[in-house]
Amino acid sequence: MSAYGIMFHHFHDEEHHKKMSKGTNAKNSKGNKLGMPTIAEIVGCSVQTIAKLFSWIGVADSGSCFTALKCYTTDPKYWQLKYKDTWITIMDSSILLSYSKISILILENCYEVAPVITPKGWKEIVRGLLQNVQKIDTPYEASYYGNIGIVFIDWCSRPNPDKVSITEQYTDGVWHNSEDKCLYFRLEHFTHKLRSKQLSFEMRKMTHFLREEFGAVPAKITVTKKEVRVWKVPAETVANHQLNNKDVSKESFKIASEAVRKRMEASFEKSRNAF
Repeated sequence: MSAYGIMFHHFHDEEHHKKMSKGTNAKNSKGNKLGMPTIAEIVGCSVQTIAKLFSWIGVADSGSCFTALKCYTTDPKYWQLKYKDTWITIMDSSILLSYSKISILILENCYEVAPVITPKGWKEIVRGLLQNVQKIDTPYEASYYGNIGIVFIDWCSRPNPDKVSITEQYTDGVWHNSEDKCLYFRLEHFTHKLRSKQLSFEMRKMTHFLREEFGAVPAKITVTKKEVRVWKVPAETVANHQLNNKDVSKESFKIASEAVRKRMEASFEKSRNAF
């Protein structure tokens, strides 16, 4: 079409103003870019693997700063996240899912501002780290509830020869009922014992632990015609629990005492023969 024809159609087209404002029909490429977490999800590998591939052509990604994850199987669990060359300890699993909280830990441990990562991007990074998480087994007694269990066993195992009934127990006492072979105690007395050991706890979780680990249940007894709320636990369960090392401790004490006795006798014989 000639220039004259173009001008003729332009001035005789009633909707030419609308067509002028329409612009190009080409699609806007904004928003079609895929981040490394999305590529990793499509390919089916970790974000770290994709970041390493792109690093060969000089493309850096914030997610590549997080290279490893450890999980310590205590109760409750805690984590260690490797950021660059620093291992960051995370004591609460919920913190691991919040990048805003992770950013604070990076600031406190690495003295730098954390890279910008979207919530969706962080979710994919964590998902990639969990694919290769290193699980580290820890002794049960090293866990939070393991410590509570050790205090409970020690508290229940102390001899109370003078406490023949529930009415004669001390503030921190445990009553051994020989009829049903159960140990009876007031919950507030045990919580007082935990506080004296400087162990913090949540009442609901602590009582659930006593139920699950020792078979403890709430009970009611009558003392001087008055109903009293207590808890009871089978004495055999406490004695046979995996955290109970009282027998080992007694045997060790016996062996150590015997060694001291023999050493003292030998020393006495040596000093007597000197004269």
